[in-house]
Amino acid sequence: GICVSKKRNVAYLSTSGGEIITIDPAHLHISSSSLMAGAPALFSIYEDRSGLLWVEPEKHGVIKYDPFKKTFKHFTQRNDANYENLAKYYNVFEDKDGVVWTNMKGEGFGYYDPATDKVNYFYDEPGSQNYRFSNLVPCTYMDPAGILWLNADDRGLNKIVFQRKDFNQKLLVDHTMSRSDNEIRGIYTDTKGRLWLASKAGQLYVYAHDKKVPVVFNNVPGGGGGVIYNIIEDRYGNMWMGTKGYGLYKAVPVDKNRLTYNVTHYLTDKKDIYSLSSNVIYALLEDKRGRIWVGTFEEGFNLIEQKGGKTLFL
Repeated sequence: GICVSKKRNVAYLSTSGGEIITIDPAHLHISSSSLMAGAPALFSIYEDRSGLLWVEPEKHGVIKYDPFKKTFKHFTQRNDANYENLAKYYNVFEDKDGVVWTNMKGEGFGYYDPATDKVNYFYDEPGSQNYRFSNLVPCTYMDPAGILWLNADDRGLNKIVFQRKDFNQKLLVDHTMSRSDNEIRGIYTDTKGRLWLASKAGQLYVYAHDKKVPVVFNNVPGGGGGVIYNIIEDRYGNMWMGTKGYGLYKAVPVDKNRLTYNVTHYLTDKKDIYSLSSNVIYALLEDKRGRIWVGTFEEGFNLIEQKGGKTLFL
């Protein structure tokens, strides 16, 4: 077999003597590596995205050759049939996530795990509890949607839909005895792409690129800001935060990087008809005209209006 590398300016050739020959035309250099003395013939070569070579052996399994370390490793799997498979089923391919799959020569079908440097069974290990189909696989096809279709020796067509890992759990506080430390009540993404998270424990976190941002809030009440249930950013970059029982906060950035904010705290006052209707706030919204609406618990909505240098809640 012959393979022109996509990772390096070289070409690889396999020989009937069990060798992999590397040709470097730019430097007029030829080198060879042998599986072992008196090794059987090697055939087709497949180069994966990492630059590893997957080589078809003469009889059983698949051979991985690392051209950087110049090392070979031969993989095989147990046959789940009671006869020797003499068919020439063999294939190596990668899925859209870069996982290498191999339909081994003779018998065996699975995927390569670089962490363990093994080709794992794929629901086809003979005698295992999660056995689904034969590991004698005449035909495989990975379609553009990432669905794997395969025909195994036990007949029929298998459709395999992979479950994407779109969700990864991350704890805000590790090794805590309080569930409230990791229970999120408010969440928002600002115009800088930063993620704002408010916990039931009354803590406010700001993250960017999966790292905590050291944001400073001036004028926060000494007892803390309470449990924040709603967060929004208005068109001027001000952050509004509604709490459960602690009223409303407005945080105005004082630097261009928005790492420091001056905080104003609004509370209900029975003596002031233009104060908040309630200190329990479950909804915040900025409309198309730039007006801020505050939804309270059992006390209706407030519309915020600035008049004469004062903030009025209508």
